[in-house]
Order: sequence, then structure tokens, then C-alpha cells
Amino acid sequence: GAPLIRPGTQIEGTTTGGTYRFQATCAGEAMSPDLVYRLVIRRTSTVRISSEQAEWDGAIYIRSDCVDATTERGCNDDAGDNRHSMIETELEPGTYYVFMDGFAESNAGEFTLDVEVTAAP
Repeated sequence: GAPLIRPGTQIEGTTTGGTYRFQATCAGEAMSPDLVYRLVIRRTSTVRISSEQAEWDGAIYIRSDCVDATTERGCNDDAGDNRHSMIETELEPGTYYVFMDGFAESNAGEFTLDVEVTAAP
């Protein structure tokens, strides 16, 4: 039931009032309210996911299986500062899950999320 990401389209949202369901390997385990999005990769590609949060410490991570933490392919909560996060990785064809979460506990708020997909040569 995760909304589909359309690469190149900015996503705006909020985790405020959301539910804590998932944990990450970074960001103090990211035990804050989270949102999950679905990303479909058609051919081997470089994927760059970045987020900006104006007033809270956010985190992003990506998995190949929504509920299996061992399938995490990247995790970041500080890209330059604690108001930006970024993952850049190469992904094989398949469906992936992108999580917008917060550092440790009780970090939530509004965010923008950008996803760029570039086919590998």
C-alpha cells in the first residue's frame, strides 16, 4: 500500500502524527514516526534520494523488502547537517521501499523528498 514514487517529482509530506513502525541501521535506529514509499527500478540504475527537513532531524533509508531490515541498501540522517539526508547507490531492477523517518525517538515534521534515477551505462 506504499505510494509509488515517480522519479524527478518532488514529494512533500509530514511524519507528524504518524506511527513508528520501522527501524534503521543509522539515525539512532530511527524510532520516530515514519512514512514508506515504493520505488520501481526497471533497469540497473544509480539512485539518488535526498530529503530536507527545516525544523527536525530526519532520516532516509531504502530496502528491497519493506519489513525485512536485513535488506537495507542505504541509510543516512546527516548529509552536511542534521536537516538534510541523502543516499546515492546503484540498484538492480526490482521494487524498493524508501522510508522517511526521524533520528532516534520523537523526531517528526514536514519534509521534501527528491528521487533521481539514472540508468547505468
